[in-house]
Amino acid sequence: MTAQGLWDFFYRIFTLSADFSQVAGPVGIAGAVGSASAQGLGELFSIMAIISINLAIINLIPIPALDGGRLLFVIVESIIRRPINPRVAQTVNAIGFVALILLMVVVTAHDIFKIVG
Repeated sequence: MTAQGLWDFFYRIFTLSADFSQVAGPVGIAGAVGSASAQGLGELFSIMAIISINLAIINLIPIPALDGGRLLFVIVESIIRRPINPRVAQTVNAIGFVALILLMVVVTAHDIFKIVG
């Protein structure tokens, strides 16, 4: 279910119809962990497990600058039987990194606006 939810979210990002109320950045995660810890150790461990699973799946998404992006480069290199041009790999990774930072800023801003508003 986690992978399906992430797939739907990233699909909606690219179609410009993403619903940011269903995701949380660092601020929202801190709040969720605080709430879970107030409910007991079991809830705290559950939220920690969910966060860990989400991070593992997100890290495997084939986006440049993540491990999944590096894995994609290795697969492409094994298919074409030569290394990818380092300049191309660096440019693609830089674009992926900028996109990830932009997504993080948007999600964190949304978290802050939920708290303030």
